Amino acid sequence: MNADHPNAPNPPSLVNLIHDIVYNGTNIKEFKVCSENFGTLIPLPCSLFKKQSLEVLEVYTPQGIFLGDVVQSHYKHPNLRKLVIRFRECDLKLFENIVKFCPLLEILRFHVEMLTKFKGSIKINAQNLSCLVVNLVSEEYSLDKSKIILDTPKLEYFEVHSPSMVKFCFLKTPSGLMKAKLFLGDGHQSIHLYSKHLMSIFNPIFRVKILKISGDLLVALSNPNVLVEVFHKLSHLEMTLSCSLSWHATKYFLGKCPNLESLVLKKTGKAKWSGTILWSEFELLPHCLHNKIQRIELRDCLCKVPELVLFRYIFGVAKNLKMFYITIEREEVDEIGKIMNVEELRKIMIVEELGQLSKKLPKCEINFCDENGQKLWST
Repeated sequence: MNADHPNAPNPPSLVNLIHDIVYNGTNIKEFKVCSENFGTLIPLPCSLFKKQSLEVLEVYTPQGIFLGDVVQSHYKHPNLRKLVIRFRECDLKLFENIVKFCPLLEILRFHVEMLTKFKGSIKINAQNLSCLVVNLVSEEYSLDKSKIILDTPKLEYFEVHSPSMVKFCFLKTPSGLMKAKLFLGDGHQSIHLYSKHLMSIFNPIFRVKILKISGDLLVALSNPNVLVEVFHKLSHLEMTLSCSLSWHATKYFLGKCPNLESLVLKKTGKAKWSGTILWSEFELLPHCLHNKIQRIELRDCLCKVPELVLFRYIFGVAKNLKMFYITIEREEVDEIGKIMNVEELRKIMIVEELGQLSKKLPKCEINFCDENGQKLWST
């Protein structure tokens, strides 16, 4: 059910419709209500949590759902395999119990809005869970008291979004964890406080093959007081740089990824590709750039001189590079879009430079793309 559809019922009618479907429906296997514009809480009927045939439950609206009328005796979801839900802090314990009584649950995506300073814990007990996506919304956390406790031994994919730092505790190491996406923090005010808690979340993450990470967490990991282990199995790394400091921390983090084959760097906000502090100025260069790296992608470039310096450096050390992608920002796309002639495009400083660099690594494919990935020029 798409509540944003032009013919969708108004909020009171929608709630009544949900109740009618749940009360009168038999053998319901999938129940979905999705909306980006629905402005009120949706109270889910208790009988929904008695539907033993239910395999997929997705209720995702901006204000979330209300679970307050659900009692523990109603948790009967022996066949539920996927749960996507958004709710508020007041329903946190009910949510924990619902998850606990879904023995076959494999996919869990939840968004919880904390209306007060969060000082408690969130416990996820799901023995067959393979995919977990956590989205926390709160102005601030009490770092010494707030945490997420995970009893998910079969976890393969882990993703977390939080504007503030929060501790994680894995009760059992998920040996099959292959992919993680960690976006924690939107500023540096809590980074130093959080550094001592980093290992609680990274103990199982060191084994992943694919990792996406935010700039603030990257800076925290590059703190000299944090003893970061080596990511021996990591083959693909994607980093979102939110400030110039996280760009400088990139070199340190790459030094912990000796077997990296694919690297994606992108920036948000005021982050800039730095041409003033070069990796070549450091005594030790990341080992992966010399021997293993085969694919590099730089997103949101401005096509300025500092970036050209970075390109020259990469082509000077990455001897096994096979693919090099550059995606430029919208302003640059608009400017370059005025040039229709391919020969004129070749005269642009960045394209001319790339043409020269391609001679250093003739086996490397270079792609110069717009923000949508459309190729403007390639070798």
